[in-house]
Amino acid sequence: GNSTSNNAVFVGYENGNLDKIKNNTVINIPAIKLAQVQGSKRINKIVEFDNHMYIATGFAIVKIDPIKNEVRDTYYPTNGNQSILDIAFRNDTIFALTEDKLYTGIVNNIALADPTQWNLDSRVPALPTDDYYAEIETINNRVFVLAKGDTYGGDTVFTLGTSALVHEINEAFDPEIYSINEVKGMLAINYFPGTTIYNSDLTVNAYF
Repeated sequence: GNSTSNNAVFVGYENGNLDKIKNNTVINIPAIKLAQVQGSKRINKIVEFDNHMYIATGFAIVKIDPIKNEVRDTYYPTNGNQSILDIAFRNDTIFALTEDKLYTGIVNNIALADPTQWNLDSRVPALPTDDYYAEIETINNRVFVLAKGDTYGGDTVFTLGTSALVHEINEAFDPEIYSINEVKGMLAINYFPGTTIYNSDLTVNAYF
């Protein structure tokens, strides 16, 4: 994860260890690795918001101060029972994605450590067996969700609509999608065997 406010790069590991790389120096932040919790401490995603680093882990979301290199807070959308795979922000909302659910909270709610302060997003339905949600990304105030199908070519990128997930991208093939991300304010979908960048109206801007 890139910290623009601190001009540093954060690297997360399977065991929960976290390194901060700045000016060719590595600073270790072991708080997640050392946490006394059951289950996985794996770091799944690192997202910057409002000058802090939010770490999606196997048990919670950990908020890190990238200057002091210390934990500011820990949020438990799933009460520690399910991995948080990805995090996104839009306006005053924080989104926490698991394999089969999307949780929402209010960013400035000081009680987000309490699982009851999170809401299940009814727009994100249960998927067929062996399918799962993998990533979430906010681009120009639109939220995109990547769903991975069990069979090859069965992946889909949805837009989080006002009442449901909407499939707005019309691929001319059965997509196998590795990941999604933002490139200069545009949606990039990393397919096999290349990357397509989409304009705001979801027409193709470029393909690599």
